[in-house]
Amino acid sequence: PTAALAGAPEILTGRPSEDAFWSQKKWKAAGIGPGLGVTDETENLLRKLMHENVASVVVDADALTVIAQRKIGPLPPSWILTPHAGE
Repeated sequence: PTAALAGAPEILTGRPSEDAFWSQKKWKAAGIGPGLGVTDETENLLRKLMHENVASVVVDADALTVIAQRKIGPLPPSWILTPHAGE
């Protein structure tokens, strides 16, 4: 997140750059999916969240599609999936 957003960690910030996003702090929670696209970048972000042991993750939209199409898993049991028709 930019310096302006640093005091408000609940704000969605869009696509993270690898260096800036992961080096700033240990992430406790994340939401992933809406608007990311069904891409390698989304898959890499999912795998990074798993690798970094981020326990509280809400997975929606494009991230759900990537998980299903690319057979990513098993997911941590604490992750929350929010599918609806079309995902």
